Amino acid sequence: MTSGDSSAPRTDRSGSALCLLRQMVEAACAALEEAAQMGRDVGSRRAQLAEAETHLDQAARLLERGRQELTTVAAEILRASLPDGACGIPWPVCSRCLGTGLTASAGSSWCPSCGRSGGAAAARSAHLCTERATVTVRDGAGDKAAMCLSHAAGAVRDVAGLTVIDATDDEVQALFINSDRPIRVDTSERARRLDLFTLRR
Repeated sequence: MTSGDSSAPRTDRSGSALCLLRQMVEAACAALEEAAQMGRDVGSRRAQLAEAETHLDQAARLLERGRQELTTVAAEILRASLPDGACGIPWPVCSRCLGTGLTASAGSSWCPSCGRSGGAAAARSAHLCTERATVTVRDGAGDKAAMCLSHAAGAVRDVAGLTVIDATDDEVQALFINSDRPIRVDTSERARRLDLFTLRR
């Protein structure tokens, strides 16, 4: 066998090996390119998701602002529809069990203490008390608020530092009866107004 004959198989094997190696390198490069493209796609999707999240946050803020404005407008409309001298506090209470909040469900409301119905209006989230504001209280900062007897009973019972400055003797007695804490009463201002009224007559 001549030397030329023996080198031919080795040359063929080397060529086959180089061809296989080239194919493997090309496959590896293709895999790397695909992985890189996937990475770019993921980065792009993350950027898109981040942008979408920003838009959703802006939309949520706008919706919340709109909800607050609608709530304010609805409250103003309800308050404008109240009769003169109405209490107007947006917390339904029982007019019999003073200071007791009503329970509401399925479009109706009732007092949990006596069971008296509060009606469908009190069951709505947008509700303002239509009872007459006959009691005036003052807080520690000097701010005054007029309210009905039932709301006044709840206020002096639950809020520290309030002083009753305008109420009839019967209302003051009712407040004392329905409160488990001492009540501060200063009706001198009311007494002065009554004295002026008497003198004008």
